[in-house]
Amino acid sequence: MRRALPPILIVLVSLAAAWAMILSHEPPNAGAQVDLRTWAEVVRAVPESVRLSVQAQGTAEPRMEAELVAEVGGRLVEVSPHLEAGGSFSAGDVLARIDDRDYRNALARARAVRDRARSEVDVRTKGRARIEELAREGLASDSTLDDAINSERIARASAAEAAAALSKAELDLERVTIRAPFAGRVRKRLVGAGQFVMPGARLAAIYATDVAEIRLPLSVDDLAFLDLPLAYSSASSETIAPEVRITSDVAGKIVEWSGKIVRTEGALDPMTRNVLAVAAVDDPFGAGVPLAPGLFVDAEIVGRLVDDVFVLPASAYRPGVGLFVVDDDERLQIRAVRVLRRDGTRVFVSEGIEAGERVVVSALESPIAGMRMRVSEIETKARKGFARGARGADS
Repeated sequence: MRRALPPILIVLVSLAAAWAMILSHEPPNAGAQVDLRTWAEVVRAVPESVRLSVQAQGTAEPRMEAELVAEVGGRLVEVSPHLEAGGSFSAGDVLARIDDRDYRNALARARAVRDRARSEVDVRTKGRARIEELAREGLASDSTLDDAINSERIARASAAEAAAALSKAELDLERVTIRAPFAGRVRKRLVGAGQFVMPGARLAAIYATDVAEIRLPLSVDDLAFLDLPLAYSSASSETIAPEVRITSDVAGKIVEWSGKIVRTEGALDPMTRNVLAVAAVDDPFGAGVPLAPGLFVDAEIVGRLVDDVFVLPASAYRPGVGLFVVDDDERLQIRAVRVLRRDGTRVFVSEGIEAGERVVVSALESPIAGMRMRVSEIETKARKGFARGARGADS
């Protein structure tokens, strides 16, 4: 019995202490209530006009590339210092010359042949006239007249042939001087001074520098945002060519150029189902950093202006559900909406909500339509600029 007394005393003391604590605790305030509403952050839906745009990427290319070739054969006696890889030239500049001595001799011979043929025509023409006069007097037979007429025709044909040969000789002499067909730059030089070249020999690879082109893959939905037909050409369409903002990271610096969409290539790629839109940048080698061929660029194509669009934080849209809206009775509504565009930070809603409604932008756990809400309205940042991105409309 003595060994059992201490535990019993401990239990009795503990019960007495607990009872004393219960008696000393003040009863809860009957008037206090626990707020069971779900808290959320909301923003006001404000309609605005938005200029849509489409993002794409591509590689800069020259508007035109060509191979400089020799039209006549001979030894190169002069090669321009501009005819080097990276060298620039203007339209009509002399880039190379071929030894012209043989062609000057050929031209002299062709002129002599022409002069002889002209003289022969004069002789045959006068002879035919005399025979005709004798024939009218009955002093020349019909066969003699026919021979005279035929001789004149042969002489005239020979004169025409001589004139054509002279024209070719003149053209060949002109072709020994190789001129730039357009303003551009040299991609690669293939010959050097002193080298013998045959007609058709490749001398250099060149490209034009007046316009750079960038082919940008776009989906059919993208064309709708830009108001571009599938087969578009600025040269034959009344539609204003969409502007393009082109940027690229060059040596750690973001450089920007301005261009326009000048055409679409009209056919869909069977693999990607995209169409290629061609952006043109005038004077890509002008002041500043050149838009060199082969440079990879990002492009933002400015599209059409859309009115009455609600620009909301991206967190407002719940994929597959829509938007959560808090009504005037502080209850949650679930709205199916039409999303015009989405990007990393914003969602552009064209249908499904009204101006002034409160849209939930914070996360909700187990949202149920009609649940009571307690909201905190927040201000959104100024929403200027374009609706960017490449995602289409969702319902």
